[in-house]
Amino acid sequence: MHEFAGESRCVVRISHIHKLRRLGTAREPLSPTRDVQLHKHAGRPHSVFILAHALACRRRERHILRIDSFIMEHTMTRLPQLVLLCVVAFPTVAAPQSSRAAPAPEDSAVVVWIRKNSIPLRTLDAGSGFTDLAPIETILQHARIVGLGEATHGSDEFQRVKHRLFQFLVQQMGYTVFVIEAAFSDAQPMNDYLLHGKGSRADVLSKLGYLAWDTEEFAAMVDWMRAYNRTAPESKKIRFFGVDLYRNSVGRSKVVAALRRVLPTAVATTDSLFRTLAEQERRWPGWDTTVIDAARPQLDTLARELEARRAATPAVLTPAQWDDVIQLVNVMRYMAVRKHRDQYLAQNMVYLIDHEAPGTKFVLWAHNDHITKDSLSLGYFLRQRYGDAYYALALYFNEGAYLTRSIQPLDGFKITKKPPAAPSSLESFLVRAQLPRFFLDLRAPAGTPAVDAWQRTSREAYGGVWAFQDPTTLASLNDTLKVRDWYDGLLFVKESTPTHPTANARRIVERKESF
Repeated sequence: MHEFAGESRCVVRISHIHKLRRLGTAREPLSPTRDVQLHKHAGRPHSVFILAHALACRRRERHILRIDSFIMEHTMTRLPQLVLLCVVAFPTVAAPQSSRAAPAPEDSAVVVWIRKNSIPLRTLDAGSGFTDLAPIETILQHARIVGLGEATHGSDEFQRVKHRLFQFLVQQMGYTVFVIEAAFSDAQPMNDYLLHGKGSRADVLSKLGYLAWDTEEFAAMVDWMRAYNRTAPESKKIRFFGVDLYRNSVGRSKVVAALRRVLPTAVATTDSLFRTLAEQERRWPGWDTTVIDAARPQLDTLARELEARRAATPAVLTPAQWDDVIQLVNVMRYMAVRKHRDQYLAQNMVYLIDHEAPGTKFVLWAHNDHITKDSLSLGYFLRQRYGDAYYALALYFNEGAYLTRSIQPLDGFKITKKPPAAPSSLESFLVRAQLPRFFLDLRAPAGTPAVDAWQRTSREAYGGVWAFQDPTTLASLNDTLKVRDWYDGLLFVKESTPTHPTANARRIVERKESF
């Protein structure tokens, strides 16, 4: 198991009103010379501590208070207070200015640099050839892990162009592993489908448990993966994995089956524990956090017993089977912690990398906030461990609409509309390049002091979320970032339109299930 945490410290960042995205982490052994100083947790209950501390803390490069896409790490009974805090803390979106001041000369230099260094994309659609993408091959020639981000999970254009980029990376650059912001455990049926044709595409897609991916756009990419694997040599076949902590039904079944072979005395108590966790998982995001907290020591005990049993009777399972069952328990342990999410996503990612052949190349599909190199994100830990072999590519848009879902209470799909980018935002510079869609390598030399200053100056950029947000508080979704510190490259499209849920996804929403 790869640990990224040491002594107990805490950083506060309130993400979606239903989730505290990164409550805390510590100095990671990946970079012993870099100490990210954080604030002490002081042992107070999460919701009380965060509400009080978030008001007092100064933010570093990003908003301390922020709405995000995942529902976790807080006490649900505190939601009314948290909503009140968000109303007080987040201003409404200002009305667009009727006139804007002329851009400063240094701003014009930045736009000229963007146009000069950008790689225009002829189309967003896969199956359209790779001639326009050819320059990207040189940019990524030393990358082993490419993080494909997105400013929203519900943009049709993002899912289409990421499909095209993934197809390019597989067919032109030898990438073979696809990793997504979805359940580590319950993504396994998708891998079995892609490799062996087990099950149906519709079922395995819905079993990912995250309806943001249960779309016609994503399904088209899955269909391409399956078709590709039918004829690809074994070493070139695409494998599909998740790194997230929730939805562990597959893991629970596999662990109980293994216990019957290696530790039969633990089957009854473990089965009882897993039934409790399954019921809480069904209720998530409205689960009972006291039940989850009570499960943590039991999961810790189970992990220790399995490690001891492996040491005593290693031949009962193959090394790969031992690794798998212990990792599945570890993922449940991470879930029960209810904080440090990105740290655990990184540990799951490293596990996957370590269990593939040396030199295997990976594509990571997640939100911009996860793929960023900024402190305490998944991408940060990957950069610390793998250096420049990790390339963080963020996707942004100027204006338009994207798909979301009403989460509290759990309800149907909704369309969120975003106005044009505000002056001085990251997107305002990108749209002024007057290219409908383009790739921009931020590792390219800045060339002038103006461009270097632009890359290293804090500015806002939009970060839409899956959970539906009151349109009057969209400004609260903005990240404050220094683009060169956060990303290695950008992909920009002028307009976003909503993704299209599959028929399965619509039925799940009608039943008020999943996320």
